[in-house]
Amino acid sequence: MSQYIEIQGAEKIGSGAFGKVYRAKWKNLGQYLALKSFFNLNDVTLKKLSMSFYGITKFGPVMEYADGGSLRNYLKKNFHNLTWNDKYNLAYQLASAVLCLHSEGIVHHDLHSGNVLVHQNTIKLADPC
Repeated sequence: MSQYIEIQGAEKIGSGAFGKVYRAKWKNLGQYLALKSFFNLNDVTLKKLSMSFYGITKFGPVMEYADGGSLRNYLKKNFHNLTWNDKYNLAYQLASAVLCLHSEGIVHHDLHSGNVLVHQNTIKLADPC
């Protein structure tokens, strides 16, 4: 793997208390990534994530892109098309992810539906700092 990940077409998809998030394409693989930039690097600590972590650029971490977006937006768009079993499965995955963090001694500190992402019907937690 090269020292730098070549990216193209970065577009802002969100922002929060600590920074902004961009979606970009990994040029060599044609795969979408999430790039995070921070407002103040002194406030940042990287911890174990439930998302795939690909590396760090001069802008910040490069992570897996969640194609379903935030749980908030996913449910707004798909709520009536999801069965109760689908909804239960999402809730179970979220509870399991939080349990996993807690078993590692990590407290999320900013858990809300905007920091819960959906990728191919699988829950991913974002921003666990």
